[in-house]
Amino acid sequence: MASIGSLSSATSANLYGATIRGVSGLASGIDTDTMIEQMTTGTRNKISQQFQERQKLQWKMDAYRNISSQLIDFNSKYLRLTAQNSLYRASTFDRSIVTSQGSNASKVKVSGSSALLDGLKVTSVKKLATTAGLTAKENASVGKLASGEIDLEGKVQLQKLADSSLYFSYGKQSYSVFLSASADYTNPIETARLINAALDQVETSDNGKLGDKVELSYEDGKFKFKDKQANHDNMVSLTGGSDGVMEALGFNDADLTDDNNIGSTGVLEGKERTATDLVSEITITDFMGGKEMYFSLDGVSKTIKLPDAVELRNMTMKDLAVYMQAAMDKNFGRGKVTVEGMNSKKGSLTFETTHASSVFSVTGGTRGMLGSSGAMKMTAGDSNRLNLNLGIEESGILKNGTRDSLDKYTFSPLTGGHDEELYLEINGTVIKGLTSKSSIRDIVQAVNDSDAGVKVTYLSIADRFTITATTSGSGGAVGFEKEAEVEAKIPDTSSPSVMIPGKKKVQNFANVLFAGCDGTAQTGQDAEFTVRYGGSDEEVTVIRPGNSFVFEGASFTLNDVFNVDPASKSEPVTFSCKVDSEGISKKVSEMVEDYNKMVDEIAKQVGSRPNRKYQPLTDEAKAKMSELEIKNYEDKAKEGLLFGDTLLRGLSDKLRFVFSGVANGQTLENMGLMISGSYSENGKISFDETKFKEALERNPEQVQRLFTGTVDGKGQDGFMARMSGVFNIYAKTDGLTKGSLISRAGSTSAATSLLNNEIQKQMDEIDKRIDSLAEKLQNEIDRYSSQFTRMEQLIAQMNSQSNMFSSFGG
Repeated sequence: MASIGSLSSATSANLYGATIRGVSGLASGIDTDTMIEQMTTGTRNKISQQFQERQKLQWKMDAYRNISSQLIDFNSKYLRLTAQNSLYRASTFDRSIVTSQGSNASKVKVSGSSALLDGLKVTSVKKLATTAGLTAKENASVGKLASGEIDLEGKVQLQKLADSSLYFSYGKQSYSVFLSASADYTNPIETARLINAALDQVETSDNGKLGDKVELSYEDGKFKFKDKQANHDNMVSLTGGSDGVMEALGFNDADLTDDNNIGSTGVLEGKERTATDLVSEITITDFMGGKEMYFSLDGVSKTIKLPDAVELRNMTMKDLAVYMQAAMDKNFGRGKVTVEGMNSKKGSLTFETTHASSVFSVTGGTRGMLGSSGAMKMTAGDSNRLNLNLGIEESGILKNGTRDSLDKYTFSPLTGGHDEELYLEINGTVIKGLTSKSSIRDIVQAVNDSDAGVKVTYLSIADRFTITATTSGSGGAVGFEKEAEVEAKIPDTSSPSVMIPGKKKVQNFANVLFAGCDGTAQTGQDAEFTVRYGGSDEEVTVIRPGNSFVFEGASFTLNDVFNVDPASKSEPVTFSCKVDSEGISKKVSEMVEDYNKMVDEIAKQVGSRPNRKYQPLTDEAKAKMSELEIKNYEDKAKEGLLFGDTLLRGLSDKLRFVFSGVANGQTLENMGLMISGSYSENGKISFDETKFKEALERNPEQVQRLFTGTVDGKGQDGFMARMSGVFNIYAKTDGLTKGSLISRAGSTSAATSLLNNEIQKQMDEIDKRIDSLAEKLQNEIDRYSSQFTRMEQLIAQMNSQSNMFSSFGG
């Protein structure tokens, strides 16, 4: 299909909104629509030709952009100084593989590159840098995991909402709202607040929160879910809950129909409910019987099933401890965990690991077993280690040794809140904002965020706190005073119930965190080493605050001392510096491959002759062809659009001399780069990796100059400098003046050029001509339609008169 005719009648009749209006040949029997189309063929063909010209320009634009994109990619990969594969950066060719040598080589490691390393000798490492710090000498916790008090003869009030879920739908998505086992759901008003807080934690598909759409209130003795949305594009509905939850809140399945739900009515109101409806009472043995608890020892999790209710009724806490001991031995190994309980019906269970370094925790349990109101009075996550999320007294940090009274560490501030303020000072900095109610985590965070210049960490395995200076070397210090006298409210001696301004001696809470340490200030130590430069016998002493640092342009790490005693004569550490021939060779190989692809594409576009028989297809022609036929045809039509293009020929010539203009053929060949002598190859390069590596290892400085700098002092640019110049002429995307290809056809890498380039302006002009021709076509159609319509009317009148006369003759 080498030639394409004009636009089809169906297409052209409606081209650019041009339509034939009127009655077609009802009276005359003439196909007036076809006649009008034939009479406007000239204008329609002109429009078709403009569309074809526009399509050719679009294909030209795409071809130019394909080449400019290759140049832009080449620049990004090899010409930018910050690029990973940059061959324009001089340091790429540095002797960057550094090996320490000598009997003390392991004690000094160096990486990077420096011209001074070849002759440098490290003659001693006198001291390694240290960071000031100390670790508590006593454990932070009691080292045991204990349940709350359990009364095997008592009853337990179970919160129906604790450790449960409510289910909602919003739009087409379903959401689950979890109600924590540790919260208190016994008060209706507080219950509503807690559920609203849980709603605020659930993210919805529109990047909002479920709490933005619905809220729960407790009014007039009833729980009420209310729609908070200003509009109802997506309806929110309550769809259910865990066992017993809906009944506890006063709802049943009949309340959850679409017509009666939150989004439909605005309010979903439950039956009357009081605090007693939120709890249920059952004997603790009936409740605990057969339930499960989940424990973890050093990361290994196991499930422990409790005795059934009948067995529990006949047990003491000691009997339960014996049962749990057997279960622990079976699941974790004999003697790994010891369980103890009192020989009575009331008491707690205590779990202790045999090895002090073992971490034992409760990770979960059957619903109702955990939480503040749960049967075990334990919380998921409780362990034989310090719980950082708990307050000072609840965490148990004060239970060891003499750390027994919180009053020792707190005072009543002269101004401020009602809570007792916690006194904590480190390195002379008093940590403000802490109270008797602060959690251990808050205390640690406050220290780390302060100006004390330290970092506190809890070591879970060791069960101790450690503190280190944030500055290494002699510039960092750690220390604290044991006690202090602070201004505070104190009881009036004459009237103890009255508080007056005064002074109180308080213990520093640092004594608790770092138990067993006397607080004496510890300072760090700087690293000290000596070097001897090439050509000199003088030793230079160097001091650094850390053991890893940059020295003379290279990265040093000191691992150990040697020749500390001046009398020591062990050999110094020297350095062998080699170029990364493997890595550089790979970069050059990839560069050559990309360069040759670019040369091939330019030669293909410039050298392909056009076949004039292949013009852009019309819609009518495409409708009669398969997708493969259309593709094959258009591939032919695109050929030769840039045949002999002067812009691309100029680019091709400049690329040809990027390499040949820097060094002679023999020099290039010696380093593994050979330019093809065949004219048809258009200056493509072949790369011999072996020769290149040899040249690089033999004389890396020469290779570096050929790629990045001037050659032999003649002021000639290296390969990459020349390539950068070519890029700036043809594909520069920034600045006011863009590269020639960008100005000609635009680029996605230069946003402003997409609508402001030479080809786009030509296409815009064609669009204007098409609009003008389309208007002309419609005018022609309207004129011919009007004439044919008048003709049809006259013929209809004549036919009517003829019929009338014929009836007279009958």
